Amino acid sequence: MITISNSIEINIPLTRLFNFLADPETLPLWNYYVKAVRRISPEKKGIGARYRQTRKEDEQIFEITSLKENTFIELRTISDSSVQFKRQMTFTKIADKCVLEDFLELDTGHPILFQKILAGSIRAAVKENLTTLNQLMEQGKTTLPDARMIELEF
Repeated sequence: MITISNSIEINIPLTRLFNFLADPETLPLWNYYVKAVRRISPEKKGIGARYRQTRKEDEQIFEITSLKENTFIELRTISDSSVQFKRQMTFTKIADKCVLEDFLELDTGHPILFQKILAGSIRAAVKENLTTLNQLMEQGKTTLPDARMIELEF
């Protein structure tokens, strides 16, 4: 199991960041490793909604397991996914800015020793993704490491 914890300050209103991240279909806009996320459950967005995430080399099905308006989001994989994760995002308002605390537990399905070897590069990639999220939210556009250009309309 790989554990990753990051904190990032984003110079936008908290509600804007929360609403953006509460929709998992926005993941490919700031996480270069994620190619697509689609809701697969009949539930509307929110607790219990399930999603299929397609990454470069695999897929996961996950669901929103906790959602506290403008405060907290938790995503967890469903047990039959090859890669297992739990992601918790906590939001704190400081003046006109938002502090995002991002906590990720990840089990790649590989032997523990191999996961320990991978941990450093995965931590660096997660931090890079959060930097991309910051740029996208503050400037409205970014270029992902795989050369995808993303622009938001406000």
